[in-house]
Amino acid sequence: MNYDFAKTTAEKPGDFKQTHPSLNKKASRILRSQWLWVVLSVMFLSLVYYGLGYLEDTADVTKSDAPRPLPIVSVENVSVAPQRVEIHTFAEIRPRWSAELTASVSGRIKTVFDNALAGKSVVTGTKLIEIESSRYVAELAAAEQARKEADLALWQAKNATLLARREFKRNNREPPND
Repeated sequence: MNYDFAKTTAEKPGDFKQTHPSLNKKASRILRSQWLWVVLSVMFLSLVYYGLGYLEDTADVTKSDAPRPLPIVSVENVSVAPQRVEIHTFAEIRPRWSAELTASVSGRIKTVFDNALAGKSVVTGTKLIEIESSRYVAELAAAEQARKEADLALWQAKNATLLARREFKRNNREPPND
């Protein structure tokens, strides 16, 4: 089967019907079915539109000249007395603000003061916890010991300098670095 593409192409729009009658039938069937769906869709949408407009315009109001009957009420005599009401409910309470507290030093917490409990207001300087201080007391004692040893070394250096100056003075010599 050899096709001659020159014969199948149309010179004019009307020539296509003459060269391909089977394709023309399919195309017209498809176009007719598409137009049918378009027309049916437009009709359905217009029916829905008018139906909603009709339902929305109607109101369930009846007019009558007779006044409405008053509701039936009852009257009770009450006395003034304290009343007690109990309400049971489940709720979750969340704080409006929260803060993360950290200490400048590390260690075990020895005491938690009442101000540290949830819901308490605190100001700057309020003690919240006490950290075990034995490690820091030992470090302080070691630092004081080192300071006293440094003071002793300073006193010994000053004493040695004083003795050296006296010896230079006794020998009538000038110190080399005064």
